[in-house]
Amino acid sequence: GTGVVGTGAVETAERRLGRGKELNGLGDWPGAERALDQGLRGLDRLPASEGAAADELRARLLVTRALTDVHVHGQDRAVATLAEARALAAACGSSYAAALADVQESVVWMSLGEWSRGLSMLRAVRLGDLRTPYERIAVLLNRGLCEVTLLDLAPGRRDLLAALDLAREHDLPDLEFKARHNLGWLEYFAGDLPAAIRLMRRADDMDVEVGRVHARHGLACVLLEAGLVAQAVVLLREAATMARERRQRLEEGEVLLDLARAHLLVAETREAAAAAAGAARAFASRRDTVRADQARLIRRAVELTGGLRKVALRADGIDPRVERETETGRTGLRLLAEGHLRRGDLAGARAALAALPTRRRDGLATELYERFLWAWLADASGDAATTGRQLRTAAARLQQRQGLAQSLEVRAGLSVHGGRLAELDVGRALRSGRASDLYASVERWRGAAHRLPAVTPDADPEIARVVSELRLLRQGAAPVPDPASDPERAPRLERRLQQLTWGRAGRHASGAANASYAEVRARLAESGRTLLVYVAHRERRYCLVIDGRRAAVRELPAADLDALADRLRRDLHARAHAGGTPLLPMLERAVAASMQALDEAAVAPVADLLGDAVVVAPTRRLTSCPWGMLPTLAARAVTVAPSVTRWCRPPPARPVEQVGVLVGPGLRRVEEESAGVADAWRAPGTTVAVTPVATSRDVAEAFARPGIVHVAAHGTHEEQNPMFSSLRMADGPVFVHEIPRAAATHAVLSACDVGQSRVYPGDEPLGLTAALLALGAGSVVAAVSPLPDDVAADALARYHRALAGGEAAAEALARVRTEVPGSEVLCLYGADWRAGNV
Repeated sequence: GTGVVGTGAVETAERRLGRGKELNGLGDWPGAERALDQGLRGLDRLPASEGAAADELRARLLVTRALTDVHVHGQDRAVATLAEARALAAACGSSYAAALADVQESVVWMSLGEWSRGLSMLRAVRLGDLRTPYERIAVLLNRGLCEVTLLDLAPGRRDLLAALDLAREHDLPDLEFKARHNLGWLEYFAGDLPAAIRLMRRADDMDVEVGRVHARHGLACVLLEAGLVAQAVVLLREAATMARERRQRLEEGEVLLDLARAHLLVAETREAAAAAAGAARAFASRRDTVRADQARLIRRAVELTGGLRKVALRADGIDPRVERETETGRTGLRLLAEGHLRRGDLAGARAALAALPTRRRDGLATELYERFLWAWLADASGDAATTGRQLRTAAARLQQRQGLAQSLEVRAGLSVHGGRLAELDVGRALRSGRASDLYASVERWRGAAHRLPAVTPDADPEIARVVSELRLLRQGAAPVPDPASDPERAPRLERRLQQLTWGRAGRHASGAANASYAEVRARLAESGRTLLVYVAHRERRYCLVIDGRRAAVRELPAADLDALADRLRRDLHARAHAGGTPLLPMLERAVAASMQALDEAAVAPVADLLGDAVVVAPTRRLTSCPWGMLPTLAARAVTVAPSVTRWCRPPPARPVEQVGVLVGPGLRRVEEESAGVADAWRAPGTTVAVTPVATSRDVAEAFARPGIVHVAAHGTHEEQNPMFSSLRMADGPVFVHEIPRAAATHAVLSACDVGQSRVYPGDEPLGLTAALLALGAGSVVAAVSPLPDDVAADALARYHRALAGGEAAAEALARVRTEVPGSEVLCLYGADWRAGNV
């Protein structure tokens, strides 16, 4: 009778409990609620004789039901459910059920952003009261996550490593996944972004059935901190969609707030406001009124800072203590301060900034944003000393963090966090009217990646494998399947390669101190050169002209220089592909008109200040401009310097002991070109190594040796993904990822387009030539548009003869441009260079 019936009801309730946990994991809150309620109703029909066992099971059902409640009915209902579970646990003397209730309540508080309350609950749990390894590991994971979020990193590391060891010991891959991911969070908060990326990537590589919302969200936050905004936005959108589909509205709200932050970094105000509004709706749907109000405040502040709202901001109904204690609230305070600053309300801005905690670490992006706000406030208040101190400290912190990365993309990406600081710094210098101030402010923020020690990544067999497969795919060679059968294969490999390289650890090195204004003036006087520093500030453009005798700042005509440079590059490409067609004369005229328009806007206004040799320090959007073909500069020696400091401190001239000439397939006059280069250097007795069928490995090895490297190959500039720009060699394309370092003193890339760069937010260029300079090459000659085989063969043989005869690189290239029509697209990047043995 009764015992049999009771046993069946208990077994049914256990099954309902298991089903409820499963549906909770899937985000099916209504389904979980039904299953758990059915289990509870079944136990209600048991006779009193079933006693403690039934009460413990009822308490466990209520514990699981509390997680459902927080998502369906809100925080208060969940806490009440847990109180009922604790009462049952106490009545039946089950320390196990009581411990489960404490664990679940900690999860409730964590989901609401109340990390301190969650941690206090978890620290009260005795692991010995739990019955399964799974439950004990879950406590360690959650406790570690709370500790990491609250920046108590040492105990957080201990708990997470203990969880990882237990998960491996008991073969629980889903918990191993979470431990690895949370250790990535720890490294993120510790400031080691490469380590965070490595750990999160290893977790994501695991073939295990787990929800990926937090994994996508976590990696996106790390990438956002690294300044890789576009990639972070993709992951955040994926995470928001996943959370919405799983009905995880609280998690969706958190993701959307970070999506708003991502949009703000690149000044996409409307998108940021929309994301914040979506976060408010998500929080409100789960009755999280505090975070819903904070998200609305963020939306209003974003609208005000972006000019979408003109009314004053008030934090009506929001507890100021909560604002300081939660990340969402702190974000709202920062935006509130910016809104006050934009309206000229200095007292309001000061009050909002003063409310922020001083000991909290929310990452580099937040630190630099706060320094920007304090610097802006000081500048508006006339406190020049505080403004300068904040700007200098921020620039040093940014460069220090860039030195921690061995990924050129991360180094370039991090500069996005300095964009607003740089604008404030430059505006301040322009108001002073002093050339020395403007030079210092521009150089402080520009080209930081080129002042750091060259990256020297460790050999990684996984990177080599992915690069090899990508090369075969690009080459169309077996055993890689037909690209048409899997069009996403190449993009997947590229994404994989990016994540592998983003995770390369740095050497904790800071860059060189910037060259002082006096040092630059002395170097210009010694070299007989004139420096042109192009400056963009809001909608206006300036040119700072410095030589050994004088300096001047001139505002340029109100033309869009970036658009003019883009137009010239487009016309050059169209002309290159119109050879022998009736369109050629029209395109010749288009190139001439574009060239003249850019010259009149950018160079002619300072022509009276120029000498015979010029160093151009362009804004990053102008880096790919063919400066040497502009009429005012056509007869002058021109060097394009990504960093004035680096140009000012060239490596000492050394004899050229070896010249490497590497040849790729499919070039019509390549034998003539390689022979001309080799003969030019053999004449003075220099060793020349010609590799007529060069492979990617040959190229990497050649760049790793001091001396001169000349590569004649087809080139490709990938505008959307510049780190995959390449030179086509015998075994397929060679990517910059496989060049461990560039010790070459001087490199000549006889290839189309590879002098181009794509500019990331933050004004740092990326492309094959920019990467070679950042890897350590002293100077590089490359083309910013298509370079015909006939032109390359003639022009570059002449160029090398001039170098071997003792002429400086910039002067030699200037003479070649006047002698060989079509060679004007070749530019010299980096430092001035002359062979030291002639």
